[in-house]
Amino acid sequence: MNLLNAIQVNTPIIEASMKQEIILLFVGGFIAILSSIATLLVTNLIDKHGNLKIYKKIVYTKDSLGDTWGFFERKEGLVFQIPLWIEIQNTSNSVQVIRNLNAWLYKSNNEICSMVQVNRINDAVIANNGNYSFVVEPRSIQKYDCHFTIKKKDVPNDSIFDEVKLAYFDAKDKRKVFHLIKVNDCWIQKKRVKDNDWTLLSQ
Repeated sequence: MNLLNAIQVNTPIIEASMKQEIILLFVGGFIAILSSIATLLVTNLIDKHGNLKIYKKIVYTKDSLGDTWGFFERKEGLVFQIPLWIEIQNTSNSVQVIRNLNAWLYKSNNEICSMVQVNRINDAVIANNGNYSFVVEPRSIQKYDCHFTIKKKDVPNDSIFDEVKLAYFDAKDKRKVFHLIKVNDCWIQKKRVKDNDWTLLSQ
């Protein structure tokens, strides 16, 4: 067999080998891409693993009157107030957002209106430097003084309500609503009891 015949015989073998190598390269690349995507997904799931929990504790006001929650006669008329500590616990590896945390009045589980977010009491700035939106770092716990109030004349639907809920929007603008307190004897001035311990907010 001369050289020309040898080259002609080996050419199909070489072409088949090259095709096989190209296929193996494509398959290897595809597997590498899938592996990278899987790694990113697993990492993302690990980062998001955990919870955002909010604990509340109703306390005394920071003003000189030192009242707790309830109904009080003030110079602007009869008002309802809730002085509140909140503790936000982020056990995930990702940043969590709480936007526009506020207290809402309810009657028979129907939403009536929101309360007023107080950002300053005397010379003390409360909440998040006066704001009621919070960015919670991963694996962290943050505590804030909050205070919500509303005048009786500003409450619609005959001014009567029987429950207060806390609500906020998360990073995806999804509204989260939690039970805060039941209200008996609406607009009746009487002694109310503050919380002795922290309570986890539940929906």
